[in-house]
Amino acid sequence: LIGIIILFKKPHKKRDKWHHKIATDMVYTSEDGFVLSEAAFGSVTQIVVDPIFRGATIKNTFASTVIDLRRTSLDALETFIDVESTFGNIEIFVPNTWVVVSKANADFGGIDDKRFHSGFIEFNNNQKVIIRGKIVFSGLEIKN
Repeated sequence: LIGIIILFKKPHKKRDKWHHKIATDMVYTSEDGFVLSEAAFGSVTQIVVDPIFRGATIKNTFASTVIDLRRTSLDALETFIDVESTFGNIEIFVPNTWVVVSKANADFGGIDDKRFHSGFIEFNNNQKVIIRGKIVFSGLEIKN
């Protein structure tokens, strides 16, 4: 009798108190060529289509951010991307001809330039993108 009750018993709904407690806070905007991206416990993918890229601020906490800059161009001699990532991942896609300099500090994390250059590419040495900030238990990848 107990076996039959177990087999045909209606399944109970899980009453998990924590199911709806984890919040995913995300802010990502692109205004006048400046990108602001903040993510916590989620992911952000942003393609920048502004004609001129003027800089970015990227903040991650247990999150992943992908910023695609291949459809924009540089205007200033130095353009800064400020990053702050804790237990997250940041991927930045840039055009082949951009000079990217990383001045970010990586504590228990990594910064990889994974751009592939095939053949001769003429770089514009006057204009640079400088990545600065802090990467803690995270990864920063620069791709094309």
